[in-house]
Amino acid sequence: MSITILIIFSVELFMVYCFSRSNEKDRVAYKVIIEFEEYNEKQECEYVFRNEGDKMAIQVYPVVYENGDVYILSRLYKEENETKMDYNYQRIIEKENIETIFYDNIYDINWEMDTVSK
Repeated sequence: MSITILIIFSVELFMVYCFSRSNEKDRVAYKVIIEFEEYNEKQECEYVFRNEGDKMAIQVYPVVYENGDVYILSRLYKEENETKMDYNYQRIIEKENIETIFYDNIYDINWEMDTVSK
């Protein structure tokens, strides 16, 4: 009897995990934190977007989880003219004095154009 309950619990836990993971990968609306720096050639990597008008480097960090004290961030990168999220990156920051912006779809924004303002 207890083995049956353990098996059922394990299967349910696995199903919840798979559903949650799939649901999060389909999510497109996020709060984001945008960091601006003066652009230089050394920053040319997949995680840095450029604002041509201001000659600024832009790094975009979606908020994947938050509680009362902290944000847990991922980051966006570009691959073959497509914006993607780096699911292997995790950064934890305090919420104090941090400005966030909400976007309905972070993948439809061309982060390399003048659509982002400081």
